[in-house]
Amino acid sequence: YYDTAYFKLLVGELPFALPGAAVGAKVMTEFVEKHGKDVFDKLGVKNMGMAVTDPYVLFSSKPIRKFDDMKGVRLRAAGKAWVPIAQAWGAVATPMQPEEAYTALERGTLGAMHYSLGSAVGWKYFEVAPYVTLINSPTVVINMIMNKVFFEKLPADLKTLFEEELNPALLTMMAETYERSVPDAMEKMSAYFKAKGKGEVITLAPEEKAKFIAPAKQAWEDWVKEANKRGLPGEALLADYKAIMKKNAIGVCRPSREGRGGRHGHGDGRSGGRRYPQTRRPSHGGEM
Repeated sequence: YYDTAYFKLLVGELPFALPGAAVGAKVMTEFVEKHGKDVFDKLGVKNMGMAVTDPYVLFSSKPIRKFDDMKGVRLRAAGKAWVPIAQAWGAVATPMQPEEAYTALERGTLGAMHYSLGSAVGWKYFEVAPYVTLINSPTVVINMIMNKVFFEKLPADLKTLFEEELNPALLTMMAETYERSVPDAMEKMSAYFKAKGKGEVITLAPEEKAKFIAPAKQAWEDWVKEANKRGLPGEALLADYKAIMKKNAIGVCRPSREGRGGRHGHGDGRSGGRRYPQTRRPSHGGEM
């Protein structure tokens, strides 16, 4: 979808921005309401709501505690925008489908997998890559859609039911599921590591986290350039995205303060508009 009208909404996947599923969904919902309606018209679909995954982490066969530990590691990056970031980290960006990664990690043809913590547990990457570094970026934007022609043919009462009850309920459930998946995954992995006597969840020191963040700044600049190239007001869109982040208590353009609030900080998840669950928000978002 990078090469479609959906590109505009990929602002929500910029590195080290959105810190969690619930608050991320609120940010993207407001952004789409202000700037994204034309996207769905061009794609011929009805937007039924926005969701965001929990933040991505690194699953690796060897511990990644420092920036220099990434040198030469064959890394399955999170997506197209992350390939140059992986390269700037000194890693070797390696294309890989999620279903192929377990075997690749087991055989050593892949050194690290960049994936959502909650979703990765289902793939059991931690069994063959037992070192989990909380890089906490990106989050991936998810869209609930319906065929526009089909939606327009629905009776008025069903349209109202979808828009006022069913869609919000589904999005709340998704946000709750992603938020709950993180502590559940941590508990499951910790128990496995203890039983096997090998494995660790690694929180980067602030100075090391800053080294990972620095090369990612180029992705924000590249997004603006690409948006402008496509005839979009890149600078204005990014400025408003940052304003919405700030409105939702996500720091923007501030240095990382990894120790603030402990390993996992707490956000209250409050915002106007659509109701989402309260969220335990890691203090790693909005660091660009």
